[in-house]
Amino acid sequence: MKRAKMTVFVVLLSVAFFCLPACTRIEKLKNSSTQDLLIKHEVETAVSMLQAIFTKHQQGEMTLEQAKKFGADLLRELKYGTEGYFWADTTEGVNVVLYGRKDVEGRNRLEDKDHQGMFYIKEFLAKGKAGGGYVEYWFPKKGQTTAQPKRSYVLLFKPFGWVVGSGYYIKEINYSNLSIESSQKLLKEIKKLGPNLLMNVDSYNILLNELGKYKDEGIVINSLDGITIEANRNYLKMLGYTSEEIKSITYQELTPSKWHAMENDLFKKVMKTGYSGVYEKEYIRKDGIVFPIRIQSWLIMDENHKATRLFGIIQDISSHKKQEDKQRTQLINKKEK
Repeated sequence: MKRAKMTVFVVLLSVAFFCLPACTRIEKLKNSSTQDLLIKHEVETAVSMLQAIFTKHQQGEMTLEQAKKFGADLLRELKYGTEGYFWADTTEGVNVVLYGRKDVEGRNRLEDKDHQGMFYIKEFLAKGKAGGGYVEYWFPKKGQTTAQPKRSYVLLFKPFGWVVGSGYYIKEINYSNLSIESSQKLLKEIKKLGPNLLMNVDSYNILLNELGKYKDEGIVINSLDGITIEANRNYLKMLGYTSEEIKSITYQELTPSKWHAMENDLFKKVMKTGYSGVYEKEYIRKDGIVFPIRIQSWLIMDENHKATRLFGIIQDISSHKKQEDKQRTQLINKKEK
């Protein structure tokens, strides 16, 4: 009993020692590169803790099963900062630890996908077995059900056959439910983030100029494969969808097929230059009505200057087109006379 108590004391002391620096510096994090270093350090620390427990097993102080249970219990309770926690999955995909979630722990998660179709557990295992690495995916925050973008570091602890991980949620601008009044707040936020938000200064300046003129345009954020992530009220009103409905629809599905080839070419342009320019096409409303729009898109970058999202400003030009048709008809009638 005395030896077991000493083991607990040594391990808990190690945990406290490893976590103290993180607890004091987590609030000072300002960018993803710093956060990357932090989560990598914390996962390596957690694995070191598991190694200390495994060493006690090798010294005959506990069985392997007891060591695994002890390690899982400590990992489940181990925290850092305000939201930092750890999880572990076996190399077969069975979850061992996820902050005590009874619906997850003990379940094989190998076929679990995020809402963009990514098998994130398979990515965890692949990166962990390869010596450790980072994975980006979507996962709800603790106690929530809505998935948010997350970046995690994972590492294999071979003696237990576990891949251990920890991560942080990627900060993004919240473009949902924007009103005319809040557009200036959005403009300030983008100015605060600076030109690195986009591919180059030119496209950044164009975006600032367009947002400064914002009145009744729709604003939408899409993933690079077209899935709608966020949209403001004007965009939803324009198309007739709710905020929940729109998130299951891609911009390709909203666009009549005759425009697909042109838009594929424009997507390549955006990926290359960061900005589409202004162009016109059509959208399909929820009720099936097709209407003309004017649109321009920007490529959003993360803090590592990696392309992550598409930002679009859309204007319903139905009234404008009707006026053009009216003027054209009047001109034709005038010439016929």
